[in-house]
Amino acid sequence: MTLSQSQLSTEIQAMVPTAGAAEMTLAVAFGEYMKEAIAAAVPIIDSAIDSTAVPAMASAMSFSAGASAAAGAAVVRSGIDAFWAAMVAVPASFFATATLITPPVYAGLSVPLAATFVANAATSASLADSADDMAADIHPLTSGIGTATFPGPIVEFIA
Repeated sequence: MTLSQSQLSTEIQAMVPTAGAAEMTLAVAFGEYMKEAIAAAVPIIDSAIDSTAVPAMASAMSFSAGASAAAGAAVVRSGIDAFWAAMVAVPASFFATATLITPPVYAGLSVPLAATFVANAATSASLADSADDMAADIHPLTSGIGTATFPGPIVEFIA
């Protein structure tokens, strides 16, 4: 398997947030999407996502009711950055024998994601359309951008 934009949209649509748990719900959705990642022929290790990256992402986010779209986008970006930071900290826990993980750069995510939030709110976009739009902002910055380095060294894109 590889990362796919439609998979990310599906995971976002499947979110069932509960009071005070939006951060964990989004982190779990992103984690499920990332479970499709491979570097060359090496699949990502699902248990590391669940035990390390998802909690890191959730704890890095704090959504506030009534916050601006820009603030919400910045929160999502900080969560995704934390997810990848967890992977960087223990690369072999995520890809067997990996010695280094280089994450994608999400510096450009906040602006289009905030614009997506504003546009979707203004048009009362459906859940499916909103999830598709959010996935369209995140996926191109994720798939095939980060790398895993294996002994050799052999550097492979994470896709």
